[in-house]
Amino acid sequence: MFDLKPAIAKGLCLAILALPLTLQAKAPFVNPADDLNHLGAPDKLLFWKPKQQIASYRNIDKIFPTRVIVKDSYVLELPVKPEKLGQVEFREGDVSWNVDRYFEMQNVAGLLVIKDGDIVYERYGLGNDENSRWISWSIAKSVTSMLIGAAIKDGYITSVDDKITDYLPLLKDSSYDQATIRNLLQMASGVEWVEEYADKESDINTAPFDTLGLYEYLREKPRAAAPGEKFNYNTAETNIAGDLLRSAIGNNLSTYLSEKIWKPYGMGADANWMLLQRAMFSALVEAVKAP
Repeated sequence: MFDLKPAIAKGLCLAILALPLTLQAKAPFVNPADDLNHLGAPDKLLFWKPKQQIASYRNIDKIFPTRVIVKDSYVLELPVKPEKLGQVEFREGDVSWNVDRYFEMQNVAGLLVIKDGDIVYERYGLGNDENSRWISWSIAKSVTSMLIGAAIKDGYITSVDDKITDYLPLLKDSSYDQATIRNLLQMASGVEWVEEYADKESDINTAPFDTLGLYEYLREKPRAAAPGEKFNYNTAETNIAGDLLRSAIGNNLSTYLSEKIWKPYGMGADANWMLLQRAMFSALVEAVKAP
């Protein structure tokens, strides 16, 4: 995963960065100058209090190991042409909202709207501003998919219809033999996997997440469906996608991201790719299972 600085997300049509607090709870303001006094413990990530969440999401690189995604000297400048969008109304069932109310009630950390290459609305909360960092969480999965597309264009990967085992031979002679990169990106390999955090015997709680240990574990998994037939959320296959890309390009993902996206698109700041270690993952699983 990587930290995403709102100021460098301005190539997006719409960017919303939110804090996962209780719905409609008033989020606290945390002065960035005080962040280091509120950082949460790494093994308690899912139990961070609101102030810990805010300070920690801005400073993930001070809590967990990361690799730097380096920007270039070229920065894409986007003109600012503000429009009054705060009072734009929409409905959710019987409830009427406007953008300002949604921003406040949903504890939004940052909201950016781009129209025709211009910034038309930009607002930050929780003590953030346009220079604040904020963790992106599963956006990194989509970024990995984008990089696989880049690897295809660069000739490192022939096609999304290539077999997974062409790049990860340790999975040969397993249920992954017929699964393709396309199936992997769609979490539809057909390989049996139970992502049930409350079940101590489920795969997510029993699989080893060091690379070689995970491969050995997955080699023993039976097939539950034909490849491409059924979506099944599978954290292990997120790891496999990253491993496959790294194997194909012969480099780490953060360096490849820097060269293929961060620099060419003129991002305005360095970012960080968060390195999820096994000890940390175990702590997260335990946190999810706890009442």
